[in-house]
Amino acid sequence: MAAARRAGLAVVVTDHHRLEQTLPPANAVVSPHRLPEGHPARSLAGVGVAFKLAQEIIRLSGLALDPSSLLPFVAMGTVCDVVDLDGENRPLVAGGLAAFPGELSPGLAALTAEAGIEAPVTSWHLAFVLGPRVNAAGRLGHAEYALELLLAGDEGRAQAVARKLEEFNRRRRAFEERVAADVFERAPALVASGRRSIVLAGEGWHPGVIGIVASRVVERFYRPTVLVAVEGDVGRGSCRGIPLFDVHEALEALRGYLGRFGGHRSAAGFEIEAGKIPSFADAFEAFAAERLDDDALRPVFRVDGYLPLAAANIALAEDLALLEPVGQANPAATFFSETHVAEETQRVFKNAHLEVFAAAGPTRIRAVGFNLAPGGGILEPGEYGFVHTPTLDEWRDRKRLELRLGHIKPLPPREGGERRPIKLTDRRGHDVEEDVRGAGTSGEAVFGLPEQRRLAAGCEFVAYARCWAAAGRKWRRLWLAAPPFDAHRLAVLLASAEELVFAFGEREASAAKEFLSHYYPDRTRLTEVYRTMREEGVAAVEGDDEGTRRAVAIFEELGLLEERGRGVVALETEELRAGNAARRSLEDSPLFRRCERRRRAAEEFVAALCRWPAAALERLAAELTASVCDLDTRVDVL
Repeated sequence: MAAARRAGLAVVVTDHHRLEQTLPPANAVVSPHRLPEGHPARSLAGVGVAFKLAQEIIRLSGLALDPSSLLPFVAMGTVCDVVDLDGENRPLVAGGLAAFPGELSPGLAALTAEAGIEAPVTSWHLAFVLGPRVNAAGRLGHAEYALELLLAGDEGRAQAVARKLEEFNRRRRAFEERVAADVFERAPALVASGRRSIVLAGEGWHPGVIGIVASRVVERFYRPTVLVAVEGDVGRGSCRGIPLFDVHEALEALRGYLGRFGGHRSAAGFEIEAGKIPSFADAFEAFAAERLDDDALRPVFRVDGYLPLAAANIALAEDLALLEPVGQANPAATFFSETHVAEETQRVFKNAHLEVFAAAGPTRIRAVGFNLAPGGGILEPGEYGFVHTPTLDEWRDRKRLELRLGHIKPLPPREGGERRPIKLTDRRGHDVEEDVRGAGTSGEAVFGLPEQRRLAAGCEFVAYARCWAAAGRKWRRLWLAAPPFDAHRLAVLLASAEELVFAFGEREASAAKEFLSHYYPDRTRLTEVYRTMREEGVAAVEGDDEGTRRAVAIFEELGLLEERGRGVVALETEELRAGNAARRSLEDSPLFRRCERRRRAAEEFVAALCRWPAAALERLAAELTASVCDLDTRVDVL
């Protein structure tokens, strides 16, 4: 830089790593660390800093370029740099994902196709599928291929470079596995000796993959990890930390051992003379031992709640997808679920990843745990707790529910008498009128659709959509005259009675489906409500049932209602044609889309309750009862 300045060149540096006390001799150093604490741009990744500079250049120069067209690049760089997805980072990544791969990058489009990814692209795809392919070339010493891909303006050339990067990625994985095999053979001895950190060096290790392997070591042993690739008299090291340990702070304290170094709290790199590695390892261990006690080395898995697997469905996964982008400091929602794992329902692929088909009643849900099968071993048959995020696996317009596993824990056997199982009586397919009308009046209640209230006679009646009123109650017997429409409602009912009688049949299931088309209004119901509003006024439906209130809210989102005089009116056809509302569809309403998902999931659950065998219902009841009774006592398995 000094030479460039002497030659009359202007030099601008952009970076996001921690600043040294002496700044480089540039005309300008653009860094978020020069902003005040609490500024929303303090956590920008390097690509975000470059984007801010690009925005300003475009503004000052009057270039005919929309800065937002650069956001797909920003999204990839931000996610792959593992910075916090808060402040300005989150809207930048959200904008990039919404436009991904973008019109400016045939290269990103080619790479997405080469990796077999179909829309929508998520932050997970950037972090674990696309990012590693872009980085693979640089890790193997050929970063110009990645640059060529990102700058490619020709679709044919972009496809050729994408295939080249795919080949680099295969080679990168081969190098990675060789280093990992060596590291995972040596690391257990360090852990067994009681060391608080793992520092290992090896000759012949490829320096481009040691950071990836270090991350895997942290996942396995939950200790700050340093791996050093040695070539001749020089070592190149890569560090990965845990939440309670700052690896950059450690390198700062031990800088006397090092040549160049840099990074941030969770990841850093350095150069070191080979002869200093043993003493550096001891010093790093001493630094870690001062700061990490036994509790700090116990992995903590954040769980948002207990989720019975029977309550996991495509609608839930679609709702969770609305939280994108997720990542560092803004993690995906995670749940704890219990399931039985059999030997024949699991397999290992690529010698490291586990696929399990988890039992959910009589059905099974595919669960995938990346790097959760080290050494190629499967789980011993038994009961397990899964920490997971429900996601969508989409392929050729087909959606499938998939659990993305973060942790698997064997469950201890339940102690006898821990929870008395509820008594279930299966009267499905019998005459519900005859069964329920025969109910006594003392300590009994009937759960049913609005028109079934008469069945309760002298019993209490729990309305179909209002089962939350049963929370905290306790009846001797509760008759289900209609099938509950989701697992959460069934769980509440299970906790409210000593005996639950399944007294519904196909006729009641059909009536429930009709109820659901109003409760989560479908197109037919919305047409009826809007017609009534036009003919009789909006006031004719105000204050009606929950489904009608949702219908009105959908019309408001679509701009089909207008404030006039002292009230609100529904627009007529000619008024719609004259305005923007004529070009709106129901799919433009987020609430309508949410109702569609809810109703579809509810109909599937109702159908399942009608066809599942009695044994499956008993397993489901046991799991759901655990969700409402054991949450406080079972989370200690984590």
